[in-house]
Amino acid sequence: MRGMRAIVASLRLFGALLVAFVWTPPVAAADKPVIEILQAGRIVPVVDGVHELQRAPFVVLVAAGAGAMSVFTSTATGAAIVSGDLRGRHVLAPVGTGMAVLPLSLHPHDQPIERYDGLSPAMLDRWGVVLGPDLVGAYGAERAGLDGEPAVVLSGRQYSTVIRRADDAQLLPVYSLGETPVGKADVPGLSLAVFFDPVPSPGRVPWTRLSGPEVVVVRFVGPAAPRRMPAEVKPLDCGTSGVVRALHDPHWQRLERLLRDGVDPNLKSAKGGSTLLMCAVGGVTVQPGAVGALLDAGAVIDTRAAGGETALHWAVRGAGQRDAARLIGIELLLRRGAGPNVADAAGDTPLVTAIEADYPEAVALLLAQGADPALPDARGETPLARAVRLARTEVAWMLEVALGIASPP
Repeated sequence: MRGMRAIVASLRLFGALLVAFVWTPPVAAADKPVIEILQAGRIVPVVDGVHELQRAPFVVLVAAGAGAMSVFTSTATGAAIVSGDLRGRHVLAPVGTGMAVLPLSLHPHDQPIERYDGLSPAMLDRWGVVLGPDLVGAYGAERAGLDGEPAVVLSGRQYSTVIRRADDAQLLPVYSLGETPVGKADVPGLSLAVFFDPVPSPGRVPWTRLSGPEVVVVRFVGPAAPRRMPAEVKPLDCGTSGVVRALHDPHWQRLERLLRDGVDPNLKSAKGGSTLLMCAVGGVTVQPGAVGALLDAGAVIDTRAAGGETALHWAVRGAGQRDAARLIGIELLLRRGAGPNVADAAGDTPLVTAIEADYPEAVALLLAQGADPALPDARGETPLARAVRLARTEVAWMLEVALGIASPP
């Protein structure tokens, strides 16, 4: 750890020698972003500083004009306490660290947001190994543009499924707390500390500059809405060959060995034209490691089966187990370039396929990665019209919010 402290001292000296760049100041009190909680298409009013929710999915909505949103969560009041201490300060957060983030899941825990004055010895004792030398080294580049030692915050952080609407409003659908559906979670209160990155850029070093925060407190009351899966949603049957079994083996390194030994990652079945990638994401279970192994080996992500469907169509059907692993597999496809607006032979996009399957988590992921909520099918029917016709209530209100037509109370 002595060596790590020496790195910190060197970084501070190095930062002083760098040319400072322009920094966008924290959001002024008069320009505070408007944060609302929506449920079932309605804005949930604040009563004594608290939003009371049914134990069912909800959406965090931030009006246009704010920087890129991140949400830190805690089941304790510590989130509000620590957040108040950060008001008006420069704040940095390392990208990609902290508790593992699952799509559409907030990760509340009893510990408040961890806050440190820069890369302090205490912070490095706890997080130095997690951050690694590259991220620690990159700290100096961000530190150089600030006029004082920034606070560093670490905690479970949700940002992967923030949906940007056409009017630049941001939506964060929440379906579970950790790996527990909201309807089953015994969480009497939840503190959401909402931060904003005022200057997001793909070329930035892996530290995020945050402004804010604003604290939103929610309390769950009432029964959970029942969840169901349409009986017609069936998994893709790819047979029982050795390579197909390897796709669903928790030890997906076996699949990697087969691919290294010459198995073609773009194999297609003679009947139906389904690919290994479709089999990996369309079965009863999904192993994200297997999906990544196929893509790394050169699997063509938008290959079409006989019916024109892609692997993404099969993934968002949600046949079999609708668990975190399946959502991670869907997100992996999207982040590796799967087309969210590619239509199959019937004219259905993956978004429409997810609506048909009544799979709101998949709908949220698709919307967050560029699926067009207004794109009509070959018959001229829009995704929202399809959701209403099929009585997909949760999906319908999410589409209404994404389109900006959800009704206020």
